[in-house]
Amino acid sequence: MTETVQPPTATGGEPQLMIASLEQLLEAQRIKVKESPKYEIQLGVDESGFETLLRNKIGYRNDEALLHDLRVLTAIHRLRGGQRMFDLERCRSVFVTTNVSLAQASTDFFVSELRGGSFVPHCLLSDTFVTLLWLKDRSHAPELPARRLIADAYAALNPDDSMWRRYLAEVERLSTAGTISGEEYAILRYSLEARRILMDQTLGGSRAFTEGSVSEVLERARLVFAQEQEKRVIVEREHSAREHMARQDAESRAGEAIASMTAHSQLVEANTRRLADRLGAYVATALLVPIVPAVVTGIVLSVVQIMGPLPSDWPRIPTVFAAIIVVSMILLYIANALWGSTLTQLHRWLRIRATNLVFSSLRARLLANASATKEGDDHS
Repeated sequence: MTETVQPPTATGGEPQLMIASLEQLLEAQRIKVKESPKYEIQLGVDESGFETLLRNKIGYRNDEALLHDLRVLTAIHRLRGGQRMFDLERCRSVFVTTNVSLAQASTDFFVSELRGGSFVPHCLLSDTFVTLLWLKDRSHAPELPARRLIADAYAALNPDDSMWRRYLAEVERLSTAGTISGEEYAILRYSLEARRILMDQTLGGSRAFTEGSVSEVLERARLVFAQEQEKRVIVEREHSAREHMARQDAESRAGEAIASMTAHSQLVEANTRRLADRLGAYVATALLVPIVPAVVTGIVLSVVQIMGPLPSDWPRIPTVFAAIIVVSMILLYIANALWGSTLTQLHRWLRIRATNLVFSSLRARLLANASATKEGDDHS
């Protein structure tokens, strides 16, 4: 099936321009135009009988087309010198057409005129002509058979020109009358589904097409589009459901990973805190253990020294230091009386300060090790 579409920019003068430059266009394709050979008595044929045969076989709508084919075929006969040609390469001339009836009528006539025998027909179908050329030299178009098969299959799946024109005329009529909407017009005119439905209903025959065919095509096309839309909705819903499940699964795994990391971090921090508290207690105890005996000893010696001279074999404490110790003990006594400060509380204070320092140091070292491990993983 072929569809002729005139570009929107085409003007009325373009066909005349193409006709005027036809010879140049043919020359660009290396096609030479020659005058029709003159009539010769010895090369004449029964043109009257040939004309009758063509008219009966083909059924021309106008005589001009009939006379054109008659003149061309008899000219081919004269160019061949009225002889039978057995080789396509040396047959001098051939009429190539897409009209099967014309090729058959021409063959029938010249077989009778030349009294039988096998020779290159005066008129060949374009498919036959191209096939013969390809068989003689396949190198120029090795993919031709596959392309012809695809083209034939595509043509078989589309309505013929006559039915398609009637179909489009009916669609235009319904659109002009307002019977169908713009969207329905687009479906009937341009959708491949409408063509497929039209072929299913008519089997490609123009005689099977009626005015009601368009309405049937539209109804079935609507049903097909509705089914396709429903399928798309179902597919989209399934896709959305899969995405939602995948997102939930990813979020669950991420939550589990975060919870695991948090639990691990809390466990590490708790262990670090316990270790720091234990070390802080050791440090506070280590600081107070030597202080208490020294303070007690200093107090005793200082009091004894202040109250009277010490024996010569007793250690001497500087008077200033003794006074400082006594004053310190007095202040400790006053603090104990006012705020309840005791050596136990001092030990607790030292323990808290030492624990915090140790915990900060251990935590900074753990963070540094974790950062170094992560950088190593990234590089690997």
